[in-house]
Amino acid sequence: MASPKILYIVITKNCMLSCPFCFNRFVDSFSKCSPNPIDVDLVMSTIDKIHPEIINFIGGEPLLYPETMLDIMKRYTESNKNKIFWCLSTNLFYKELSDKQIECLQYMQDISLEEVTIGTSYSTDRFKDVKGYKEIFLNNMNRLDDLGIRIGVTVTLTEDLIDSTTPEELYKKMISIKAKAINLEREIHGEEGADNKELIKQYEKSDEYMKECFKIIPQDMNYQYKRFYEAAYYGVPVFCNDCSSSVFTLYDHGLFSGCPLNNHKSNKDALANKKSECGCYTCQYYFFCKGDCECNRQPICSFPKKTMDYMLHVALKIKGPRYIYDEQ
Repeated sequence: MASPKILYIVITKNCMLSCPFCFNRFVDSFSKCSPNPIDVDLVMSTIDKIHPEIINFIGGEPLLYPETMLDIMKRYTESNKNKIFWCLSTNLFYKELSDKQIECLQYMQDISLEEVTIGTSYSTDRFKDVKGYKEIFLNNMNRLDDLGIRIGVTVTLTEDLIDSTTPEELYKKMISIKAKAINLEREIHGEEGADNKELIKQYEKSDEYMKECFKIIPQDMNYQYKRFYEAAYYGVPVFCNDCSSSVFTLYDHGLFSGCPLNNHKSNKDALANKKSECGCYTCQYYFFCKGDCECNRQPICSFPKKTMDYMLHVALKIKGPRYIYDEQ
């Protein structure tokens, strides 16, 4: 099965927040963006060139420029009959969502192949650091639900959240805020030269927490189940090195191969020189991180390999051909 082409479009580098878990501080290409929204003609010419099947609007905060996204989506649908998967990530930090923002979200949901196409983030750190954010966030979640706009929530598994909230409590919280899909995202603290033993403890802690979550969260609303199950079953790539040619990121200053995390300030180039034989669903750094690289210090992979193995082989008990890695 051919790999679907995925295009990340950086609508803007602007954002009203400065979240500690944001990976953009590692991305060289992101820092070079202008403060203006991306040019729509550039986007359309890029779409015509690579013919993506998934388009993901990111930032910064893309919903600062709903007119730009609406223009892109409407121009696409006017000239293309086939539906594709459209999505965006927003922090929902708006005291009052504008009519144009609502129109953008509703239009995206209407034209997209996926039922849950809009994503936001849930983080205890964010609620602490931004005055009034939690109430604004919850009000917007309720309003969008009332309008029939379905929101998926990415939960950042900070150490504080893991220590203060059980997987059962987390699931109940997601239901209470009317999340229609749940995506689990690790946050491991550590800069260059950090104590690897301490990082390993954090890996293992978040890994076990994620496994418990997978036992509780229904598969039909668990983004990780859906993403990795379908990836293994249908052979769809999850950003491994061999499949990177099917993933692109468009900035206002150029098109790059790979997802946004491929362009960062860490020692990626040094590691890339150490070639290793890796199969699909095994990134090129596997033999150095054993599948547990963390995003903030070395932003390459957001998902523990051990957890993916557990989910596919134990929880889902997949039968038939396996497209994932062979145990080394």
